[in-house]
Amino acid sequence: MHFLDVHAIVLAGGSSVRLGQPKQLVVFKGETLLGRAVQTALAANISSVSVVVGPHASLMGSELKSFSEVALFQNERHQEGLSSSIRAGVQGILPRISRHPFALLFLLCDQPLLTTEHLNQLIALAHTVDEPLIASLYGARPGVPALFSSSYATELCSLPCEHGAKSLFTAHCDKLKTVPFPEGEFDIDTPADLLSLKEWESRADSLS
Repeated sequence: MHFLDVHAIVLAGGSSVRLGQPKQLVVFKGETLLGRAVQTALAANISSVSVVVGPHASLMGSELKSFSEVALFQNERHQEGLSSSIRAGVQGILPRISRHPFALLFLLCDQPLLTTEHLNQLIALAHTVDEPLIASLYGARPGVPALFSSSYATELCSLPCEHGAKSLFTAHCDKLKTVPFPEGEFDIDTPADLLSLKEWESRADSLS
């Protein structure tokens, strides 16, 4: 399959309860995690970038006001977990897509070590298979960022609560392809994670 468009959707609709502050606005290397994720996606080989926001929608909107090309979709049911943000993203982007076939590339804003190069690896692999289903591999399991052909749109809108796309990876394990992304294990959920991020940044700065 040689699809015409890849549409990136940044899932930033969580309430960050465990962290105690909006993780989307945590600053890393001079950028918020949300801004960094959007910039990373915009630099990839894609057609559009959208962001799903939740309880901190006004703060997210202010953070992204300089990105006029980025669409914001509100997840009114964010308390239902990651799958609700995936659903909000799919339902928000579908009316904006005019060319087929297409693919949807989902990423989070709390994987600070994500690179545009990794996103482009997912996209490049997608162009080599029919109806691509491609995940990042870390911790011996598939996860996000992940790319889905348009044929999976209905299933993405019917995912069980809380589990994200894991059930879809399992249901279609015969079609699933993965790209190694060991840095994906480092995400920001708790104050301890945030401390680790600051320590990593300090070490990186001292070596530069």
